[in-house]
Amino acid sequence: MSFEALVGQVGPLFLFVGSGTEGEAVAVAGGAMAHRGMLPLWQVGLAVFGGSLVQGQVLFFAGRYLREMAWVRRVTAKPAYGRVAQGLARHPIKLALSFRFLFGLRSLTPLVLGTSTVAALRFALLNVVGALIWATVFVGLGYVFGTGIERLFGRLPVHIHLTAVVVCAVVLLVGIWVWRRLNRKRSVEVV
Repeated sequence: MSFEALVGQVGPLFLFVGSGTEGEAVAVAGGAMAHRGMLPLWQVGLAVFGGSLVQGQVLFFAGRYLREMAWVRRVTAKPAYGRVAQGLARHPIKLALSFRFLFGLRSLTPLVLGTSTVAALRFALLNVVGALIWATVFVGLGYVFGTGIERLFGRLPVHIHLTAVVVCAVVLLVGIWVWRRLNRKRSVEVV
């Protein structure tokens, strides 16, 4: 079985699971794969949208119905929980629509929304709209990124595309990790 055939078979599942857990890097990689012709763009968009939607909904219901579980209490005891709860009090609709775009708050926000008085149906509707916007933006960026790479370097072999996507994702994740650690140290110094 060729690599491209393997991606065609398991790619949508990878994108579904990955977009719910890893987020942007997977969505961008999916867009690049669609540009390369490895997967149809509609499959990529649907898988990324679905994974993000399910992740938000599961975390919302965890906050709503499992708030006594140790891991939920641990998350809600963190300082970031208070900041998100304050934002929720001021702008619940904006927060429900935009949390996917807020690095570091992607998993926390639906949990906070679940512990609040936001109605489950209202969150579900906002979650659908937010996941659709998010999937469109990041899959689109991946597709455009794939076009830019192709124009710059010509049509590259699949393994080069995937290597470039993985390297970019790692650089992005390391950058976010360093940024968060620096901000954490600054907040400790201020206190």
